[in-house]
Amino acid sequence: MMEPQRWVIGIILTLMASAGAQAQDVFLGGSFDFEARTGGATTATFSRAAGVNLTFVREGELEVFFDFNLAGGRGRTIQFYVTFPQLAKGMEVALGRRMVPFGLPEQDPIDRYVAGAPDIFDPFAKFRRGNIFLDTFGDGVFFAWGKNWARVEAAWVDGPGDSRWNLFLRGSREWGSWRLGLSLFKGEDVQRTKVRFWGPHLHWQPRATTALSAETFWGRLRGTDVKSTFLSLQHRFPNRPVETFLSLGALDREAGASLTTTRLGGRYWLNPFSFVEARYEFNDAPAPDDDDLLVLRYRADF
Repeated sequence: MMEPQRWVIGIILTLMASAGAQAQDVFLGGSFDFEARTGGATTATFSRAAGVNLTFVREGELEVFFDFNLAGGRGRTIQFYVTFPQLAKGMEVALGRRMVPFGLPEQDPIDRYVAGAPDIFDPFAKFRRGNIFLDTFGDGVFFAWGKNWARVEAAWVDGPGDSRWNLFLRGSREWGSWRLGLSLFKGEDVQRTKVRFWGPHLHWQPRATTALSAETFWGRLRGTDVKSTFLSLQHRFPNRPVETFLSLGALDREAGASLTTTRLGGRYWLNPFSFVEARYEFNDAPAPDDDDLLVLRYRADF
């Protein structure tokens, strides 16, 4: 992953110190997220959401957010940014390190990794490989504008090259229970090769207990035309703390075999803030990524 620009960190530290000294409210949160996998080799590690976050708020002025992540047992700062007062109605501007806007915002990132796929970015490589749907963060400037029915987001962040900047765009529009969006990425990947990725995403929630998500992206990755597809179906039983889910992630390449990861599982909610999960992952990929996995997970938010 790219090293942060010194000027960005300097500004953030200055603003954080100012906001922290004058903050009206300070919030501490985070997640204990742990999973064990068996299949091929048996492992146990912190899962994707594990970590702590801290928010300093001064109403009408600056808001500072800090997020320290422990996925895979490796500590990393994945978000460290200042949000400025609205420059215009509905507009938000942030400076610092933040997760980039790309694809389905409703989807758990853990579901969107495809075994055997090349990592476009690899900030969570110690936790999971196959980051084809751009689960990553960047250092730079972030913009967002939204109303109740529409939202547009953009990020201009430091790329892995010496003087390269990456551009991320995401827009979405709601129609009742439907949300339709479009995402674009143009820049360099972790290997400093030029990449472009674009495509639509769809989220449909006909009732509070059922949701269907889909996204497809086309682009060019390391000299090859590719298409990535993700489908997800989630259902929570009414009046019961039980949720089931099925998802499919796939990468089709102009040259090379197609890759797929299918996840089938369920969650039992212990309370509104914690659950236990069991899922089975079917991986269709060349060795050594072809092992199917049984995963047990526990997550508690605080």
